[in-house]
Amino acid sequence: MKQRIVTATLAVTVLGGLVAGCAPAVVAPATNPPAVSSPAPPAAATVEPTTAPAPAPIQVPLPATPDRSTLPLIDPFAITPWAVDGTADPPAEQLAHIGTTGAVAYATPGGEPLGLILSQTVSDASVVPVHEVAYGGAWLRVGLTSRRSLPGEGPVNGATGWIHADDVASLGPITTRVTVNLSTRTLTITEAGVETYSTEVAVGAPDTPTPTGQTFLVSRWTEDSATPQVAVLSFHSEVLATFNGGPGVTSIHTFRGATTGAVSHGCVRIPDSAWQAVSALPIGTPTTITED
Repeated sequence: MKQRIVTATLAVTVLGGLVAGCAPAVVAPATNPPAVSSPAPPAAATVEPTTAPAPAPIQVPLPATPDRSTLPLIDPFAITPWAVDGTADPPAEQLAHIGTTGAVAYATPGGEPLGLILSQTVSDASVVPVHEVAYGGAWLRVGLTSRRSLPGEGPVNGATGWIHADDVASLGPITTRVTVNLSTRTLTITEAGVETYSTEVAVGAPDTPTPTGQTFLVSRWTEDSATPQVAVLSFHSEVLATFNGGPGVTSIHTFRGATTGAVSHGCVRIPDSAWQAVSALPIGTPTTITED
């Protein structure tokens, strides 16, 4: 509502005595009221502009610079007891391609070194899934190919560690994924969420079960043996400390024998016809092994 202000002017008239039959009345002339001066409003206080304090810069931990030639290697043969537990991590969304000088892995950003990831692991360039990004991308927590401990001595799988972005040649999105279902004994490949291939497989026997959780493709090759085509995963057997002289790695492989049922030492056996699809998987491909 608008407020109206009404200003009234008061005229003052002075009258003489008015008596019937007396001399005519004398009327005093009207006069203007004296001007009233209003005090000037106080001057507005001057407000000095203020500037919010700038946030403190984030201190990004710098990587230690150890002699890389003296660091233990992080590969499928190694045990990395101080690795970060990544068993509860959600599926990774990026792959990190390790640079030509390798990558030093740390227990914490800028903390104690765990070991060295070489630029090549077994037969292929080292590519690892990224589980966490910190300090604006300066540090990445990635999957490792080593065991955390031997079976019976502590948790075996799920090793991760922090690497500095300077040791990464490139990052790329993950679009291809593999799922192995131990209940239905199937291996399924998806591309951008769309199923592109599925096959029946053999899985671990009751005494040598296939480990479950999030793993990834480390390397692949062909050989003249009972397992002619092999795709090694980052997982290891949680029962066998060694197998055939090796570290008990879990693999997806063809087999000269049964490729259905729960009959293996923990590996996922595929028919020969499935190798073409498996061999086309990018190194680093996340693989979920589940009992659901």
